Amino acid sequence: MTGQDILIVSGSACGVSVKLLTRLAARVERIITVDSGANWAARASIVPHLLVGDGDSINAEVARELQRAGVRTERVPRDKDFSDLDLALQVARDWIRCSNSLESLGTHVDSRQEPRPYARLLLCNVLGARVDHELAALGSLVRFAVANPDTGPLLIYEDNSVAALLSAADCDAPKPSTSVLPCASSPVVFNLRGFTRPGQTLSLLPLLGPARLSTQGLRWPLENEVMDELSSRGLSNLMDSPDACVTLHTGSLLILAPETVS
Repeated sequence: MTGQDILIVSGSACGVSVKLLTRLAARVERIITVDSGANWAARASIVPHLLVGDGDSINAEVARELQRAGVRTERVPRDKDFSDLDLALQVARDWIRCSNSLESLGTHVDSRQEPRPYARLLLCNVLGARVDHELAALGSLVRFAVANPDTGPLLIYEDNSVAALLSAADCDAPKPSTSVLPCASSPVVFNLRGFTRPGQTLSLLPLLGPARLSTQGLRWPLENEVMDELSSRGLSNLMDSPDACVTLHTGSLLILAPETVS
């Protein structure tokens, strides 16, 4: 990862440790907290660049501290048909695509220069709380990944797991019963080095329909094979090689490992 990464601290009630938040914050250039995600960031003495949400779960004293610190806030009504995480993803997408948006955050941008893309979008405190919130959050993330393939893999960090959400560009949207999928013109290759380690378990779960994928360096390999949405076939594979990778030809895929690599 590079210093150009963006971190979104979501508002799951499950919470995230100070240790993990501190480690992630040190690796990124911009931090967005989603409503009560600011409470967890405050425990780690982290001041975000932006606070988004409807304000229904942020601690009042934390909100006042951020206001005194001059943190920009994007407040939305509680009665709405999208989540606070959806809003944070929209802002992150704009930051990734156009460096001119940094002007509103006090960063000088030379209009003669090409827009400077961020390397990756990281998230934490997304999983592990209420099942309905968790499923809705995953739905928001996979729709974002499909609609914005140029933002690259989404990396989700929790205290007991790490996940990567991939979407292959230019893929068709086949029906779930489709047994043969056309290959995408731009397959996504995800290297597992640094994501997990040899000997560790990981699961490969297609989302939003079937996915065609190949693997290298895993105990049970796949070669240009189609897996149905949320298929159990991808559960509990093992990383055998430090150079292992997953190639996603079509569809969207969640790679989940139960242990975070420092």
